[in-house]
Amino acid sequence: MTLFAEHRPDLRGVPDPALVVRVAAPDDVDAVVSVAATRGERAPGFRDQVAAWAQDPARHVLVADRRGEVVGWAMLARWVDPTDVPDGWYVSALTVHPAWRRRHAGDRLLRALLTCDLAADGPVRSVVNAGNGPSLALHRRHGFVEVRRAATLAGITFVGGTGVLLAADRGERGRA
Repeated sequence: MTLFAEHRPDLRGVPDPALVVRVAAPDDVDAVVSVAATRGERAPGFRDQVAAWAQDPARHVLVADRRGEVVGWAMLARWVDPTDVPDGWYVSALTVHPAWRRRHAGDRLLRALLTCDLAADGPVRSVVNAGNGPSLALHRRHGFVEVRRAATLAGITFVGGTGVLLAADRGERGRA
């Protein structure tokens, strides 16, 4: 299994007009878990965690839906008192099923997170594996800038050894 999509900046794909981004519903939990599993094995209890996140008004959990099939998901959540990164709103779990990449699902998910009411105050941050070129490029297109790199960020240890903390100020987001 390839952990990340091949970084091909020359190949952006074509937006799929049948793809919509919407708030995750309880019926989406199994599909979200399935999409998440394309990035590797999940911890025990992950399904219950996703179900709780989807019902938590302090989080914004979205899915990319193509005619009733969940092909991607992402979440905006407030991290309070995390290890070695600032408190604030963080993009988490931005994942598109490999069969549905390059159709702008990730772009639409990230744009929707950045324009939701929870993201209205202050910067939005994201922690990304330095080896995930497509995700770094996507974040940059939406106004994120690199803040720093480290072997661990917010308690996350990265495959390949380096993570990147990114941030986008309210005025810079949503430009893509």
